Amino acid sequence: MNIPDWEKKMIEKIEESDNTEAKKVLKTILSYDSGAEMITDEKVEELQAAIDALQDIKVSTRKSLHRKLKFMVEGDGKNLSSWEEHFISKIDSSDNEEAKELLRRIQSIEGNETEENVKDIEHAIKYAKFPSDWEANFERKLRILKKRTERAISDNFGSLIKHLRERKGYTLDDMYVATGISSSYINRIEKGERKSPSVKVISKLAAALDIDYKDLLNVANPENESTELQPLEEHLLSTNYTVGGVRLGKKSKEKLVDIISKINNSSWDQKKHLEAIEIMDAIEQYKNSLK
Repeated sequence: MNIPDWEKKMIEKIEESDNTEAKKVLKTILSYDSGAEMITDEKVEELQAAIDALQDIKVSTRKSLHRKLKFMVEGDGKNLSSWEEHFISKIDSSDNEEAKELLRRIQSIEGNETEENVKDIEHAIKYAKFPSDWEANFERKLRILKKRTERAISDNFGSLIKHLRERKGYTLDDMYVATGISSSYINRIEKGERKSPSVKVISKLAAALDIDYKDLLNVANPENESTELQPLEEHLLSTNYTVGGVRLGKKSKEKLVDIISKINNSSWDQKKHLEAIEIMDAIEQYKNSLK
């Protein structure tokens, strides 16, 4: 197995240190990477939390542990993890043509996974006859392919979580205390990097952020997003909403739209000082409309 330089450095740093907890986490990750046992989503979240909880460890080493865990679980469609390389080697050196053909089919779709071609692979695995350990590894590979086809949660979801968190004055660590969900996991949700958080996770976030669970679940679902794009100004003028807990009336909406229009229409070149004054004046008019 050709181990990347960043992974080698991470392993060396941890093994040469006196940090027994970091060594324990690394040992667990590498044991799963060997393919001896299939890792569950629950175990992944447990390891993410364990990495976040490590003390006396450099930020770069912590990031490398998260990177190793993510690569081991999801892969990247290009490079092979240890268990994959070992599994492929076993199939290639065998006389099992059925397994070789299935492996070729899997490799042919990697990087271009769709729900349809992944379902075809799933069907082939279901009706194939392989040794139990091979079947387990094909199932593991199937899970990786499925993860790549999962629809990401709506971009609005992560932005809303960050907004609600900051409005309450919570740090990511505060959210960990309130929900039991690792701060790195929540951070990835906010960045839109975490796909399909479970209903249980969304429920915990809703409780911590004092928002109705059903409302948060609705925002998370990409299918609830309108496919028709409406100009922001029209949206602000035609819907009802609050800002800072205050419901905006007709006049305040118009003043808010005026601010956005002035910002959007500004050239921001040599005249930017004059444009800045106009924008500041529009902001003052908006603030006065709220009184």
